[in-house]
Amino acid sequence: MAIQTGRRRACRLPWEGRPRRDEGRGRRCDGYHAKRGGTARAVRGRPRGCFPMRRHAVFALFLLGSFGAQAEAGGEIRVALFDYCPYVCDPAAEGGKQGIAVEVLKAIYQPLGYKLSFRRSNFKRALLSVEEGSFDVIPMLNPNNSRSIALSGESWISLVQTFYVKRGKRWRYRGLDSLHGRVVGTIAGYNYGSVSPEYENYLVAGKQASDGSVVSIASGDSVLNMLKLIDAGRVDVFNEDAFTVDYMVGQRHLRGRFSAAGVLGRLPQYTGFSKKNPQTPKWIGIFDKGIQRLARSGEFDAILLGYGLRGAGQGEPAAAQATGKRSVGVP
Repeated sequence: MAIQTGRRRACRLPWEGRPRRDEGRGRRCDGYHAKRGGTARAVRGRPRGCFPMRRHAVFALFLLGSFGAQAEAGGEIRVALFDYCPYVCDPAAEGGKQGIAVEVLKAIYQPLGYKLSFRRSNFKRALLSVEEGSFDVIPMLNPNNSRSIALSGESWISLVQTFYVKRGKRWRYRGLDSLHGRVVGTIAGYNYGSVSPEYENYLVAGKQASDGSVVSIASGDSVLNMLKLIDAGRVDVFNEDAFTVDYMVGQRHLRGRFSAAGVLGRLPQYTGFSKKNPQTPKWIGIFDKGIQRLARSGEFDAILLGYGLRGAGQGEPAAAQATGKRSVGVP
């Protein structure tokens, strides 16, 4: 059937409840939305240029649903940072690297439309800002750091507190008794109570005795300075997280100069969320599912490799399983 040309065809617009006629003349599109102008013909039962209104309605609902989902899922998450490379790094000092913990957060939340904003300070100030609610997330902490911060349900990595000695030394950690007669290094502000209260008490007693059995330093680049003391023979043994030392020796070209000499313990790390933010339960749920996805897909291992690190088992550094003959940072 031919359709009249040269006249505007009446059609039902999406926002109108009734079909419209063109000044009392012309043909209805009968449920179709017509294009303006051009020659109209009957094509498979409907005028050319006319499209089913149901399709328009469904498409509009789809767009509204999509935009609504994005608006609900998106938003800003304020992250309080502190320097603890390779987990939380200063990009200006580390060639643009933000740290493993930061990259994990980005990989979990950014695909869902969240915007992450960052502020860098020291650990104590970062912790306080999340407790008070001025910031929403702190990338990593252990359960003993704060009772005023909600923790992720999943521990995403463990600090493997490992003893280090100068390469070639045969000493190995076999309990507190094996420390006697050794000069033990520590960094002011470190507290090992969450890993081993006995070791923490040993350090406190040694510092109070001032007999030279414990050497404590407090300065910038403390881990690097402690490694230099070991290399110089002024300190015999030092305990630090394995990933931190692995990354340090790689960045400072110190590979092969130190050996892992036993593990004190493992300290699971969580991501902390402000209890003052009503979105926290939702964000924790997203994090827990996200970290499992990263582990299954291999993306977490890929993040580690970006820092020259390799996981052994469940995200633990290979150095944690080192024997006496294995040097830190050497495959």
